[in-house]
Amino acid sequence: LNEADTTSFNNRMQGEYYGIGVEVFTADNSGILVMSVLKNSPAEAAGILEGDFIIAVDGESLIGKKATYFNSIISNSKSVKLTIERNKKNIDISLTPEKIIIESVSSNIFYRDSKKVGYIKIDIFAANTASQFIAMLNKLEENGIDSLIIDVRNNAGGYLSNVATILELFMNNGTTLYKIETKESTTARKDITDDKREYPVVVLVNGSSASASEILAACFKENKGSDIVGTKTYGKGTVQTTKNLETSKGMIKYTIQKWLSPNGNWINKKGVEPTVSVELSSSYEVEIRASMLVVIDYISKKINIDRIDINDFFFIFKKAVKDIAKPYHLCRNVNY
Repeated sequence: LNEADTTSFNNRMQGEYYGIGVEVFTADNSGILVMSVLKNSPAEAAGILEGDFIIAVDGESLIGKKATYFNSIISNSKSVKLTIERNKKNIDISLTPEKIIIESVSSNIFYRDSKKVGYIKIDIFAANTASQFIAMLNKLEENGIDSLIIDVRNNAGGYLSNVATILELFMNNGTTLYKIETKESTTARKDITDDKREYPVVVLVNGSSASASEILAACFKENKGSDIVGTKTYGKGTVQTTKNLETSKGMIKYTIQKWLSPNGNWINKKGVEPTVSVELSSSYEVEIRASMLVVIDYISKKINIDRIDINDFFFIFKKAVKDIAKPYHLCRNVNY
């Protein structure tokens, strides 16, 4: 990973970063486009809005500059003055970057047949994900949920320690959560707590659920007999670690172990099979393709840029189809 990707990776895995609380992407001929503003952030307090273009920072033009360049300035500044273009008018805004907590867990309650169904979405297993999950779960239980859906669709994994902490909330003491295999030995990671839940739990997965997400799904499937709903998971049965590179300020990721399911199954390149298979309907795919055409038109006409990085395109695409995806929140293979 290069320096920019390393910083992004570390921030995401730590669940926090130093900044102003905006999600942005590069709009070459228009500056840096603000896609969202985090709640209770310096950006929100200063009045920055979604759709604003940041065209300069401390008097330096950002026209033609990358979002990663903008982020590097913010992360190394004690205070900044941004020039915002809004409705063809320029506005100068001064603010102070601070520690921003990345929320990797969200929740909701759904009512079905006089029952309360709790729902928790986990985007990544970052360093602070388990504590966020516990807080969300406590709130759901205070509202008297009868069952729980844990959604790890499009969750590529993260720290094993965090998925273990979450699993310990539901499994019996002494239950094997997963196993770690090296060339020399195989070690079982067991539940060492007295916490457990008796209500039904369903896990939502798809082909982008990987690593720690698959550990969670396999544990519930093999130990609790829980339904795993969706499509077959990615199939990443290895444990990786990282090493920083002094010369380039980047890092490398390399494999050091295998992980096995509680029953000793290695799912690498095989994935976890769902007990209930649910795929996108053709009608929903048509809606998504139609939405993509709208976004292409928006990008080309409203933002007026000639080219766009593919990651930035899908970022703005997901934002644009957010309202369409809401009705499919529980059963569709799209999350925002």
